[in-house]
Amino acid sequence: MSELDFLRLKRQEKAIEDLLFAYPSLIARDLRFPRRQEVLSNASRTDLVFYFPKRVVVVEIKRGTAGVVALRQLERYLKEHTDNGQKAQGILVAHGFNPACIRAAKDSDWKPRLRQLGRDIPNEVAICEACREPRDRRVPECPYDGCTATLKAAW
Repeated sequence: MSELDFLRLKRQEKAIEDLLFAYPSLIARDLRFPRRQEVLSNASRTDLVFYFPKRVVVVEIKRGTAGVVALRQLERYLKEHTDNGQKAQGILVAHGFNPACIRAAKDSDWKPRLRQLGRDIPNEVAICEACREPRDRRVPECPYDGCTATLKAAW
């Protein structure tokens, strides 16, 4: 892989992270106010973390197809949070998941959620003019308030 290809792939992952940082409800409706690139240890840096009074949600983003290595990385982050006394939940976001990753997620004690870009998280986003919530651009009206007016396409 050339250095240019590597930089393109890194930019792609950062663009996904930027979108989900700005509109975390695309991942899950109850997520708000993320922290990004939080350092857990010398070798661990989370993509997005959401803190709640009794739990923490860690989101790991992969630009392509995620495999078992990505899942184990997320599980490591979850373990580091539980070592700090928090209840931790994990979400792995990727364009796809290989079969081994899907099996490993089902068997994992952590019960991580797999969220696929393009299926679970829209590829093209519209922002509701009234409530400013994001939605899949193919959906004609806002699921929150029924408004059909949008501010802009965001991705």
